[in-house]
Amino acid sequence: MLSEARGTTRPFELAGAPWLDAQSLAGAMNRYRLPGVHFRPVAVGVALIEAFRAAGPKGFAWRDPPYEYEHDKMPIDILYGSAELRADLAAGKNAGVIADSWTAGIREFGRIREKYLIY
Repeated sequence: MLSEARGTTRPFELAGAPWLDAQSLAGAMNRYRLPGVHFRPVAVGVALIEAFRAAGPKGFAWRDPPYEYEHDKMPIDILYGSAELRADLAAGKNAGVIADSWTAGIREFGRIREKYLIY
């Protein structure tokens, strides 16, 4: 089982699994050369999930429902906001490609939020 540290004081900042070689995973994450980030034996984000899937035992599986208040949706879909992440990873898209797909939405969010900024 993989934990993303929700329910702690550092959600999504710490993650782990009993089978994980943290040093190897940190090295794999640093090879992504993500701007502004250096991974130590802890990491976050879609790149982390991709690396966990690649590094994990053959039996990697997403957690099944129920999850908190929801009894039908997959827990990762609730956290991500849709089933798109699971589909993209299953299709072999890497974290960089997935993150690049957010560009238009991020730009639109920035445009909308502009009118609410007071300084």
